[in-house]
Parts: sequence; C-alpha cells; structure tokens
Amino acid sequence: MKRSCLGLLLLACGASANQQALTLTPYTVAFPSASLEENGKVGQELYGFTLEKRSRLNQQWLMSWQLEGAYSDFNFSRDSLLGGRIQAWDSRTTLGVGINVTKPDRTGLTWFVGPRLQWSYADTASFADGFGYGLLAGASYPVSEALTLGLGGGYFNDPYNVRWFPVLFIKWQITDKLKLHNPFEPGFAGRGGLELAYRFNPTWELGAGVAYRTQNFALGEGAVEIEQPLSFLRASFTADGGWRLSGYLGYRSEGEFSLHGPHGGDTLDLESESAFGMVVTIHF
Repeated sequence: MKRSCLGLLLLACGASANQQALTLTPYTVAFPSASLEENGKVGQELYGFTLEKRSRLNQQWLMSWQLEGAYSDFNFSRDSLLGGRIQAWDSRTTLGVGINVTKPDRTGLTWFVGPRLQWSYADTASFADGFGYGLLAGASYPVSEALTLGLGGGYFNDPYNVRWFPVLFIKWQITDKLKLHNPFEPGFAGRGGLELAYRFNPTWELGAGVAYRTQNFALGEGAVEIEQPLSFLRASFTADGGWRLSGYLGYRSEGEFSLHGPHGGDTLDLESESAFGMVVTIHF
C-alpha cells in the first residue's frame, strides 16, 4: 500500500501545476524469474490501472480521489515454499481507493492529508483477508521559484504488517529542460523514489531514477511482503492529443521476500533481476 498512498501525496504537492480533471493510467510491468534461495524461482507479470479526478472545493481547498486496480501473475518453479509450509499462489488481485485533501496557507506552506483503503490478496486468500488501510500527511514549501521541498510521514496497516516511515518530497527545476523530482507515474516505480529527467522538446523526455518497491498482500494463512530496490531508465513520448506513452527498462537489486502470520517469521533473499514496463497516461 505504501507506494499507492505516496502517489496521492505527491500529486497533492503538484496539484496546482496540473489541473486535468480526470486521468486514466493503464500500465504493465514484468519481472523475469529470480532465485528465491532454496525455494526455486519466481517471476511476476503485473497489469493495472489508476483513475484519478482532481477538483477545487473552494479558493483554498483542493481534493483528488484515486481508484486503483491491479492483477499479478506469479510463476513459481515449485508448488510449495519453505518445506511445504506455504502453498505457492498463481495470482494476486489489488483494489484500492483513496482521497487527498490539500490546503495552502498564508506562509507559503501547503498542507496535505491522504487516507486510503486497500484490498490486496492472493488467489489462495479471500477479499476480506486482504483488507488494509493507511494515511499520509505532511507539508511542502516553495524554497524558490525552481525548488519545492516537502516532508511528511505515513502509517500503514496491511495484513499482518504495521509500519511507520518518513517521506521526503522534492521538485527541483534545475534548468528549463532538466529537473529532479519524485516520479508521478504509477506502475513501474510505484510513484516513489527519485528521478532526474531531461526534456528534449515538448514531445520527448528521458529519465533515470531509483526507487524502493514494496508489495504486501494476504495469503490463505498469513501474508507476504516483497521488498526490492529498483533502478530504471525511462523514455516518454507526449502526443498533442493529451496522452503520454512511457517505456521503462529497470534493474531490481537483491531484496527480501518475507512471510508474516501463523506460518511467518521467515525472510528469504530474492536475487537481482531485470524489469520492463510500459505506462500510458490519458487526460480527459
């Protein structure tokens, strides 16, 4: 849930600069097979979308809401994990909804708060098993015309896993073509991390960045958490009609595959692997 909630927070900071009423973003991400210590290999293909609407409540208050859906295919080389204690799953389904409320004040600070509900579960679990919720809150400040910084914190209660963590937001227009920012697009980096982007012209943009991708979802008994650092290259084409196509080539560094719940307490090393993705952003 972390990356989805973070997306709402980042959009809040950039809301005043981008007022499209409705945005649809379908995406796909592929992670080829990677070794899971002595438990064989696992690969993953992810297909999803987000639908976002932004509106101005009055002269001071801005609001956005987000609907998200995603489906993942998992490909394990074995039928069970950890000596048969955990049955391998074939797929994962995620549904989520969140809102974000933003309010600038007279000092230049922009305050934001974003609650979210989510259901994320494997095919061995039920819809109710995957329920979780979270909240992100914080503030951003325009240090200069080119630089905006923000600081916040998040609380997330996912199945069998409760976490707190800080969040740093940055939007720095270094030159008229070069910027350093948190990537907004869902899917590949999950709207978290840091990216250096260069816009050649209104049509083409290249970016390179790093992120920390996290997945949490329920199993039949317990839950799984997959954490891996991710570095990536991005090429984006923006059309005159208001839509944008982004292609990603990435490398997911060695991470962790943790199990929580009755059969949990185990953490496996997940080896490095390549990653590929495509994101389409359509404004209405």
